[in-house]
Amino acid sequence: MLYSANFCVIDCETGGFSSEKNPIVEIAVVILNYKLEEVGRYDSLIRPYDDSLEITDGALQANGLTREEIDQGEDIKVVVKELCTLFNKTKGGKKSFLVCHNTPFDIKFIEAMFKVGKQDIYKYIDKQTLDTLVL
Repeated sequence: MLYSANFCVIDCETGGFSSEKNPIVEIAVVILNYKLEEVGRYDSLIRPYDDSLEITDGALQANGLTREEIDQGEDIKVVVKELCTLFNKTKGGKKSFLVCHNTPFDIKFIEAMFKVGKQDIYKYIDKQTLDTLVL
């Protein structure tokens, strides 16, 4: 099955360690086909989208972003819409496998982001994932 699949490689920067207390502040996506050729790309800072979510100073130190940069980011609903467009454009009739470094951490933030955008990430991405931390 992997020999014909696309791979959706995602890296997220977050405002902390909890997808319930901290927002996703940046996302980068590269879609690779089964030959590992790039077929799509997207990246964006994401401005704060819920006043109850906190961006911690420790997270800013870790990801190297400033509050000013994050405040200039895209609206989360725009980001989700643009990602859905990218996924539809590159999927070739199949869902992509999600590839992350520490997938259990990132997927919670990605799911929360798509929930805010009123979309289901699993409409576009296979629930089977590849975790580079494990590799």
